Amino acid sequence: MDSQLKNKYLSHIQRSTQWFKENLQKNGCVGTVSEDILSCYTMPYLYANVGLREEAFRSINYILDRFSTHDGGFKRNFNDKNSATMSERLPKVMSWLGIAAHQIGRFEISYLLSKYVRSYYDPEQGAFTAIAPYGQVEAVLDSFSTTMLGWLALTMGDLQKAERAGNFLQRINSLQTNKDQVFYLRLEQDGKLITNCAAKDECYYWVTSQKSEHNIHYLNMAVIFLAKLFHATKEESYLRSAQAYLETVNNYSEVTNAFTAWGAATLANITREQRYVDKAQEILAEVMEQPIDNSIRLIVLSECVMELSVC
Repeated sequence: MDSQLKNKYLSHIQRSTQWFKENLQKNGCVGTVSEDILSCYTMPYLYANVGLREEAFRSINYILDRFSTHDGGFKRNFNDKNSATMSERLPKVMSWLGIAAHQIGRFEISYLLSKYVRSYYDPEQGAFTAIAPYGQVEAVLDSFSTTMLGWLALTMGDLQKAERAGNFLQRINSLQTNKDQVFYLRLEQDGKLITNCAAKDECYYWVTSQKSEHNIHYLNMAVIFLAKLFHATKEESYLRSAQAYLETVNNYSEVTNAFTAWGAATLANITREQRYVDKAQEILAEVMEQPIDNSIRLIVLSECVMELSVC
């Protein structure tokens, strides 16, 4: 990476990190009190990622104290009594929190979260479901849950589950028959693609080339996880699958999505191909123009700098 550009990235990261450090309250909340876990669940990962270990501790303690439920899960809002209202979102929340906890040595948390999400794992299909337990009717096999919980499994050292998750992502990609227009994200428990659902649930069931901005990150995270899985196993098929997912993203997305930069950067790190470097830097140029008080953008920028440092 060009040293001048790298210094520009690092300067932005430093300013953003300082903002998040200064705005973290003693109780672990950033700014005003968070009433919705979806507004703060990435914060422990962010603080861990930029080297603020103490802040990561405080942040994850805040989330546990405010949003954890008696059964080991999480509720969405402070006044909720259980995790039922989280439904579709719980796997990604558990993954981000579990990985962050593991990074800062909070193994009692990462272990409990890893244990909790076992109820989402279908041992026959090697995939994770969107809703637990995996045997119930509503528990369809979900590529995004499989991506996020596969990443958690990889972080925890459960390579078998991680590889089976990667294999599932390969399988669901191979089942697509009209990938230029639509990518179906879910399978029935018998292995068939789900191509119909209620209109209100479409964002969970497929990504389309016409309207992708609301969930294109589902495919981007598959790129990132498959690339990480390649690093762990050196299995070439995972690299090829990561490239295939990013190709689909590039064909679909007409809007800037920060996760696309992260995916491209991970592939640049592996392949050293200029097209991935260019893609990541193209998006990062827009990310740099945005306000510094966004946790996802700072996570992506810091991850991209690490990945691109060898390019």
